[in-house]
Amino acid sequence: RKAPLKIGDMTIRPTDKLVTFVSRDLEPYRGFHQMMRALPHLMRQRKDLKVVMVGSDGVSYGVLPPEGGSWRDRMMKEVGKDIDTRRVAFPGRVAYDVYLSLLKRSDAHVYLTYPFVASWSLREALAMGCAVVGGDTQPVREFITSGENGLLVPFFDPRGLADTVLDLLENKTLDATLRGNARAYAERRLSMDDYLAEYRATIEQLSARPLEP
Repeated sequence: RKAPLKIGDMTIRPTDKLVTFVSRDLEPYRGFHQMMRALPHLMRQRKDLKVVMVGSDGVSYGVLPPEGGSWRDRMMKEVGKDIDTRRVAFPGRVAYDVYLSLLKRSDAHVYLTYPFVASWSLREALAMGCAVVGGDTQPVREFITSGENGLLVPFFDPRGLADTVLDLLENKTLDATLRGNARAYAERRLSMDDYLAEYRATIEQLSARPLEP
């Protein structure tokens, strides 16, 4: 049975549906703007839905808005009037145990990125058996086969993102399939020993010589 989870001033009750989004910084490189644009439709359709968006207001890979402030400031100006801010939490960066508790509780985990290196959070979400809805960009396709261990939607389609999340929340069979396959995929492909062994083999192949132990 799900237990209540408190994030800042927001309590996630056992009957709530929780959508999670995690990034070191809430910025366009990681699709924060598209996630924000998906919120109005998501929240209109489900009054039992809560959203937690983990990440700071800085930038790791891009630049701040030219007019100043953060990307969260800009996106709240764009869509804030159309969302129920009482049901959206921006806790900033959180302790690792809190982060894991959010992934464990998540009913749908959204992961978006430009064509850029994928985050550790995607690997961890799969390892936690999350039902992941990812952006259909090349780095995400390296990890997710849509309909098997996650779902993929076009990166620049926030309405499609919202509808896919909503469909997932209603489909218990799909949810169970994605979660089981995500965990199995992580066990099979994302073990650090196996992961490092693959990197080592690739380096040795490209350099045409064995690496020292």
